[in-house]
Amino acid sequence: MEGQRSLLDRVTTWHPKRKAEKKTEEEPTATPAGATTTSASAPPLLPRARTRLEIMKQEWCKELLQKALRQQELLDELEERKAIKDQRLLEKREIQDEIRGLQVRLEAADQAFHQAKADVTETVRKLNKL
Repeated sequence: MEGQRSLLDRVTTWHPKRKAEKKTEEEPTATPAGATTTSASAPPLLPRARTRLEIMKQEWCKELLQKALRQQELLDELEERKAIKDQRLLEKREIQDEIRGLQVRLEAADQAFHQAKADVTETVRKLNKL
């Protein structure tokens, strides 16, 4: 029982009820051999249960915090990727506009070339008729 008390003392030294019990336990009390001490054994169990509960709460809080941090990191990464995507789309639109302008110039130059070719052909025919 002494080993259990020392372990229990290490775990529950912070609890105010445990400190009050510790003061009263210093005075030894005799219990009859046939009597069970349910009230004496119940208080030490409560702090252990609370301790386990507190540990579970702390672990749950840590996990929840880690999930929240990971989610925030993913949201930040998503925002960065969206910004990059928007920038690439803007660059793509600018390049497409430039391509359209070049196509218009090419069509105008091609049309001018065909017109010049037709003019040269007509001039050659006129010269051949002479």
